[in-house]
Amino acid sequence: MGSEGGGEARAALTAGRDALRAVLAEVDAYLGTLRPVLGREIRQIFDRELTAAEEAVRALERALEALAGEAGGGGERR
Repeated sequence: MGSEGGGEARAALTAGRDALRAVLAEVDAYLGTLRPVLGREIRQIFDRELTAAEEAVRALERALEALAGEAGGGGERR
């Protein structure tokens, strides 16, 4: 992949990861409103969804690391 294409891919993955993190923060805030009522049951009720979201963030982070490795960057730069 060329450096321009790699940069575009990295930017897209970073934007996707950041957007997903923002959504997860909103979900966490919403779940926070349910905690007084549902308590520890929240994780059981939403386990599949929360696990899928966590896996999506990890996949995006692995893709970013792989792109950095291909570019010889050794990690994400900010």
